Amino acid sequence: MFSVQENFNVTPLSSFKIKSKVRYFVELKDEKDLPKLFKEIKKSRLPYFIMGRASNLLFCTEEYNGWAVKLAPMGINYAEGIFQVGAGDLLLKLIQEMTRAGYGGLHKLVGIPGTIGGAIRGNAGSYGTEISDALLEVNFFDTDKMVFGVLKKSECQFKYRRSIFVDRKNLVIIAAKFSSEPWDYQELEKEMNRILEKRKNKSYGQYPSAGSIFKHIGLEEIKDEKQRSGLVQNYQKKTGLKNVNFIPAGYLLEKIGLEGKQAGQAKISPEHGNIIINLGGATAQDILALINLAETEVSNKWGISLQQEIVCIGL
Repeated sequence: MFSVQENFNVTPLSSFKIKSKVRYFVELKDEKDLPKLFKEIKKSRLPYFIMGRASNLLFCTEEYNGWAVKLAPMGINYAEGIFQVGAGDLLLKLIQEMTRAGYGGLHKLVGIPGTIGGAIRGNAGSYGTEISDALLEVNFFDTDKMVFGVLKKSECQFKYRRSIFVDRKNLVIIAAKFSSEPWDYQELEKEMNRILEKRKNKSYGQYPSAGSIFKHIGLEEIKDEKQRSGLVQNYQKKTGLKNVNFIPAGYLLEKIGLEGKQAGQAKISPEHGNIIINLGGATAQDILALINLAETEVSNKWGISLQQEIVCIGL
């Protein structure tokens, strides 16, 4: 069984801490209740979204007239090098369990605050690693056909910050299996501590945010060859990298000088052009104003269309 809470305040659950509430909120503790729940949702004729830790969400309206469905943690089961974990469990928990068992593969994702379901949906990545690297298969519930199913990694259509679950919103991730090659425990801990320390030293981490706002720009997206070559050379000079396959959105925003720009109580981080922080009491309109400013300025200067990495709820 499950309980439905009406006019539920989701502000504390969002990493952006933007004031908002949803018409109906359900925290589902048993995946077997999904068919019954979605019969209720369909009967209401209202929209819905699946909510993890809301670390990559922006509630774009103070009152969302629909359903928020949150999957409760199921815990992690480990046997013979395979880790099975629920969609509502934290990515950090999986990384910790894999590390204790002497398996790496996902350790560079340490510090990403989301759940397994959200991370799989957006193929979360950091420091050259993506969650799909160690994925074996995904268990899902199809809200159209009202059936459960399994997709192998090769069927999930993983791309940069994308998967089949972005396009097929009827496929609700409920669990997944992971595996990787054994790693040296001490090396894993050393690398994870280095990454965590690096994240900790960023002052924007003291404020509510949703991480990167925009996706990296693939070189194929920059149509003007001269412009593409110039951006690559300048980025190489800045970073010392020899091989460049993309241009970070934050780099473009920094070149324009948008760091530190503010709208209401929202601000583009002075340290990172691709991070918007909530100084306290920011509204969705404040955040959207800065997003629109960034998109407009980059388009005007380079003709490049920035693609949002965050998910807007309510627009």
